[in-house]
Amino acid sequence: MHIKSGAKIGLLSLLVVAIITTGIIMFQKLSHDKGVFETDLYTHIPAKVTGILQINKEKHTKVFTPFFPELENIIQTIETSLTYPILIAEHKEDTYIISKITSEQESKIKSLLSIDLFPAFAPKVRTYKDAKILFYPTSNNRFFSCMFYQGFFIGGYNYVLLENFVDTDSSNNIFSSKPATEIAKKIKTSYPANLYFNNETFFTSFNINLENNFIELEGFTNTTFSNNWPNEAISDSDSITIDYSIFPDSLISYQIDTNAASISSSLICLFDAPSYGFIINENQTSPIYALKHREDRFDLYNHLNKLEVNYIHRKFSTKDVVLGNQHIYMTSEQMGKDVFHHNSSVYLTFYKNYLLVAADRDIMIQYLKRNGNYSIQTDFDPLNISTKTVSLFFSNNIQKFHPDYLKSYHLLKLMSKEQAYFKTYIENGEKKIEILLNN
Repeated sequence: MHIKSGAKIGLLSLLVVAIITTGIIMFQKLSHDKGVFETDLYTHIPAKVTGILQINKEKHTKVFTPFFPELENIIQTIETSLTYPILIAEHKEDTYIISKITSEQESKIKSLLSIDLFPAFAPKVRTYKDAKILFYPTSNNRFFSCMFYQGFFIGGYNYVLLENFVDTDSSNNIFSSKPATEIAKKIKTSYPANLYFNNETFFTSFNINLENNFIELEGFTNTTFSNNWPNEAISDSDSITIDYSIFPDSLISYQIDTNAASISSSLICLFDAPSYGFIINENQTSPIYALKHREDRFDLYNHLNKLEVNYIHRKFSTKDVVLGNQHIYMTSEQMGKDVFHHNSSVYLTFYKNYLLVAADRDIMIQYLKRNGNYSIQTDFDPLNISTKTVSLFFSNNIQKFHPDYLKSYHLLKLMSKEQAYFKTYIENGEKKIEILLNN
């Protein structure tokens, strides 16, 4: 009996010890994770970092990661094991992923790196101060370097920023300067993403919104810009000229494409960039597309007429004339689908060196009535324009585009593969910048 009682007491003692040990481990993990989540994500971001894209929700990672092909596969593999927001930081032209992580997330990420992403060889380990940097060899003779440090995960293809990350604290990070702190306060994490640019003389931050294929940036800066900025940015050497007269006074929304918008790829050669799409009434959703043609309008008309004859053995009717002398041509349904990518017939008219295309005749006429006598703007001042008016056209090569402080940012160049539209203005004493990227 004494032996059985002793065995029971021993088992109970072991169970109590196991419970206490498990409790201590769980408490330590919870304390560790609580400390991590109470730490500002930017505490260890070095002041040398020139740009940061902050992705606020997991569902938006697939929108932004294609801009960073080196990190895309890694981020999309581990994205469910990260804590949001996550950062993609740039240092010179190298990019890094940074995220807070729990103890469980750390174990999961290490497993994904070793088994799913880099299974060929075990990582090499190098110690820097109190941090262990892991180097995973890739198939192209490069190393993905990363570390799990004080509840943070940071990784990229150059270990320099990892060492700087360890050396940085609340006294010398990217937000240590007063201008950066003040501007960062205006950023809202309710947006899909945020963007920061930083150097020794200025700081700029953006809220990023997503609208169809467009990335809209609206932000604040402490840098100076000229009141005549658009006219300075547009030089005689620009390959594309601006025709402000095509925009209606009551512009509600607009789309802009460097190629011919809403046109068959086989006919793009007949048109020059830029082409526009705009909606002139907020209660109407059928856009008008303005395609800038490079051929004489009569030659283009004849070309389209021949296509129509091939489709329905009938030329365009010339009987639809509005506003005295403006001809409107209705296409066949087949031409609307094949040539202009609409699911129905479309209406065409020639206006100020553009071919206007609309699926709704009334909207086309409404636009012509409002803008038939529209005069070209010669003095273009970004401080006095409507917020709904396009203020500055793009340059295809962002390296040649103003303002100077945006030229050197690899992060913005990655995100503006096709084009960028900039607007600068002052509102309530604050310097604001708006950028529209179409990719």
